Amino acid sequence: MDKVKNRTWILIFTLLAAGLAAAWFLQPKQTSQTVGIYQNGVLLQMVDLSADQTIVIEGEAGRNTVTVQNGEIYMQAAECPDRVCVKHGPLSAGGAPIICLPNRLVIRWMRDAGTTDAISGRAY
Repeated sequence: MDKVKNRTWILIFTLLAAGLAAAWFLQPKQTSQTVGIYQNGVLLQMVDLSADQTIVIEGEAGRNTVTVQNGEIYMQAAECPDRVCVKHGPLSAGGAPIICLPNRLVIRWMRDAGTTDAISGRAY
């Protein structure tokens, strides 16, 4: 009887480990080098990370300075009170978007055409 219980637990553990490994390997990888800068939910600018540049955006709480350098994008400076967006650091693949709530500004990866948001079910 103990051998049957042990085999059952080994089988359950193996199937669980295989399922987790498959989910990790099959998750979509970030291949896009384009990010979108949104203000009030409206796309202001699509930015190609291959070209270094500085972008200044005016908002209700002041000015935000966005920097693209060496394939990364980050909020270099902000005139908003808390500066959480500056502390966020560079936008990372699969990471959270850079958000400045006082200026209603969001910087996030552009999605490839035809992909669907798993949470909202909305196609992009």
